[in-house]
Amino acid sequence: MPTNGGMTHASGSTSDFHTSPADMHTSSKRWDDLSTRMTTLAQSMSGLDQDMRFEIVAHASATYQSMQGSAQQQTTEVSSNYHGSADALHRSANDYENTETENTSTASSTGDHK
Repeated sequence: MPTNGGMTHASGSTSDFHTSPADMHTSSKRWDDLSTRMTTLAQSMSGLDQDMRFEIVAHASATYQSMQGSAQQQTTEVSSNYHGSADALHRSANDYENTETENTSTASSTGDHK
C-alpha cells in the first residue's frame, strides 16, 4: 500500500512510494469495473426514447437529442479512457512481476557462485 500516497511532507521532502504487483492488479480491476459501468451507462442512454414528445415546444426535441448524443459520446470516451488505464496498470503489474522474478533469479544465481 502506498506510504503517505507519495505526498510531500511539511519539510519539503517526499516520502517513498511503495506498491506491489498485487496493488496494481487491484487498481487495474477497479478501473476496468468503472469502464464497464460507464459503458453500461452509455448503452442505457442510447436506449432512451428518441421520440419523446415535447408538446407545443417544437425545438426542445432537437436540443434534447443533441444533449443526449453528447452525453453518450462523452460517456463512451470516458469508458475507453478508464479501460486504457486498466490495461496499462495490468501490463505494468505484469512487467513488475517479471522484473522481480528475473532479479530474484539473477540474485540467486550470483549467490551460488560466491
